[in-house]
Amino acid sequence: MWQDYVISLCQVFFIIALSINVFAETKPNVYTSAITSISLGITSLTFYTLGLIWSPLSTAVCTLLWFILYIQEYKRINGLKKTIKEIYHYN
Repeated sequence: MWQDYVISLCQVFFIIALSINVFAETKPNVYTSAITSISLGITSLTFYTLGLIWSPLSTAVCTLLWFILYIQEYKRINGLKKTIKEIYHYN
């Protein structure tokens, strides 16, 4: 289906934009990230039930990126941000 390719192409642009945000200093609001990741997860499953191939995969990647943004901002707000050294007890 041509729709699968169009949706996937749009999602690739979202993936690029979200990837930049994952490494940026400022993050979207926690609620925005949570609601978007949940909604996209449901959308990904819906695309899968329609028999699409690339759309569920690309939407799942967007879901994952939004979830990462949620975790990053949640940790920042709650002061739980740890460095790799702290997590793995490196000297």
